[in-house]
Amino acid sequence: MHYRLKNIEVPAYIGVYESEKGLAQTLLINVDFFFDANKAALSDALEDTIDYSEIEALVRKVCLREHFQLLEKLHQVLIAAIEESFPQISELSVSLEKFPFESGSIILK
Repeated sequence: MHYRLKNIEVPAYIGVYESEKGLAQTLLINVDFFFDANKAALSDALEDTIDYSEIEALVRKVCLREHFQLLEKLHQVLIAAIEESFPQISELSVSLEKFPFESGSIILK
């Protein structure tokens, strides 16, 4: 099955400019992945599936644990953390959206 955690609002310490340092900025993060949910569909038991609240908690933890200068670095660290914590998922994709402009954003996929 395909899962999507969509538009998770996460505070993150990110940016290269002095005005961005020391202040958390809000990012919108999407996490897409596949997981064989046949066992969970039959059992209706949480332990047979992916607890997506744990993925959300991991995303929040990673975003706040240090200051990242670049979205590219945060993207790489998030993917590595999710893959390490949830080896049973496949085809992981993460997108990050930052709002550095008054009327726009930048999205990294």
